[in-house]
Amino acid sequence: DLALAIEASMYSQVVPRDNEPTAPGSVAPWSDPLNPLDRRRSNSDTPVALRPDPAQVWAHPLLLAYAHIPGLKEFLWEQVDPAFEWPSPLGCWNQTGHYCSEVALGDGAQPDMQTDEHTAMDDIVQQPPRLHCFLYEFSRLLAFFTRSKRAYIDGSLVTRILPTSSTQSFQDEPELLDAFVGRLHAIASRASAKAADQVCSPLAAQSTFVNRFSLGPAPSSSPTVSGYDRRQPAIATQPWVNVAIDASLAATPDMDVHTLIQSALDASTSPITLHSIADVLYLRLAYTPELRTDANWHSQLTLNPTLHLDRYLSTNRTLIDQCQANLEQWEAELERLGRQRHTLFRTLGNRVVEQMLTATSQFLAQQSQSGSALEQTVAEVQPSVLTSSCCNLDAALNADTMSRTQHLLTKLAQKYQSAMDHVNQSIADLRRRIETVYDDPQLTQHLYRLHAILFNAADEGATRSWVYVRRYGDPGTVSDMMDCAPLDEQVWWRIAGMSVEQASEDDLLRENTMDIHGLVYVSDRLATAPLPSDALPANLAQHVAEDNEAFAVELRNWVRHSSTMVRSPLPSIDIA
Repeated sequence: DLALAIEASMYSQVVPRDNEPTAPGSVAPWSDPLNPLDRRRSNSDTPVALRPDPAQVWAHPLLLAYAHIPGLKEFLWEQVDPAFEWPSPLGCWNQTGHYCSEVALGDGAQPDMQTDEHTAMDDIVQQPPRLHCFLYEFSRLLAFFTRSKRAYIDGSLVTRILPTSSTQSFQDEPELLDAFVGRLHAIASRASAKAADQVCSPLAAQSTFVNRFSLGPAPSSSPTVSGYDRRQPAIATQPWVNVAIDASLAATPDMDVHTLIQSALDASTSPITLHSIADVLYLRLAYTPELRTDANWHSQLTLNPTLHLDRYLSTNRTLIDQCQANLEQWEAELERLGRQRHTLFRTLGNRVVEQMLTATSQFLAQQSQSGSALEQTVAEVQPSVLTSSCCNLDAALNADTMSRTQHLLTKLAQKYQSAMDHVNQSIADLRRRIETVYDDPQLTQHLYRLHAILFNAADEGATRSWVYVRRYGDPGTVSDMMDCAPLDEQVWWRIAGMSVEQASEDDLLRENTMDIHGLVYVSDRLATAPLPSDALPANLAQHVAEDNEAFAVELRNWVRHSSTMVRSPLPSIDIA
């Protein structure tokens, strides 16, 4: 089948256009046939579309990052009502979240769009939240992410919550992102209310998908050991750890993610009290228009593959303050040792002593051959002689005096080497202590791993966005007619619009850190959670299987039809 598909693709470039007259003896114009691998829907609320890869879904980068969080799909599928009847893949969801059958549409008809986007958004975010449309649509989208030979184009309520980056600026996201993650949190809360004592997935219902942190007003009293007074009313409450960071801080030398977070917290006008550890940490870098256009600004951000959020817990404040004091003391000592090493190298380094020893040995060999001898004691050797090259030594020095000079130089070289070794060892020990200053057992209980990196760049007036997403040991999928490599061998996906490529960590490190818009970290509990082989509800699994079978039939018909096409004969040309 693959060979036929390749052959048919070659033939598809020379298929004559229907009903188009051609002049006798001329070459007929050609156009591609209706290839099911490339076909697109034309209506504005795009239903299921045919894609060359199941991961190629045009969606917001943050949605793609969340869709690949281990356990999220299984958690959502467990909340789906088993009695729900999944719509046919030939239909679509309109803006109001209602299913619209394509069969009911006449020629040129459009899906029902009686309400605008504001009404659709109100339908999603109003209290109490109406979750059914979002839950079903998002679950079906995730099912096709991982199990289908073709995928949904994201023209559903998910897009209404997270518009594609081609139509909205990243600066306009916070409310939309909060609405999106808020729906996930509401689903988790609803599941928790149903079964408060059950752990139904790696995203345990009792701890919820994400916990909360609060931006509280300035406290009326001094901070306590457990943090700021929690009785103070919160200005805003988020269902995840969502930290907005001034991107200009990334220009500081030796800036890593931990330092970036701490700088953002220190610069915050309101004290941030982290009440508990969440499962997802989203760091959103805020770029001002001036910063984007500043040609002299360069990011020096170093990505941390792992983080520990323990150092931001209010209950660890005393321990963090002690670590900070030790860090400042060690950094001052490190700077002093650096100056000492520079002084040693400047006065006794640069191989001066070694050169003098070599020249002295050569001089002694010459004197032993010539037999010359003059009296001079070692006390008469001036200090200037020791710091000059041996080429300027008095040739009248006898061999006995020079051997004592050589002994003095040898001791001087040993003293210099011993001092340098001591300074270098002290510097190495201090650097190791600085790197491990936060490795206290009380500060390493909540490990987070880098899950996704969101990029956004302005290129010649157009905004480009792409995302790197870490792939875990999900069961392998089949893409169209070709077998994909096992997903456990694929470390990263690079998703840019409709393009999905396997990437390595080296590819990620070669990216320009100036274009980083956001970082997503997931807790180690999620990253290491065992993944089920197949967690789809039975009716959804049947729905995907039927769609895969229909897709295979459609593809085979197209291959069979395309492979039987023949080239239109070209006009014969007589060559004299």
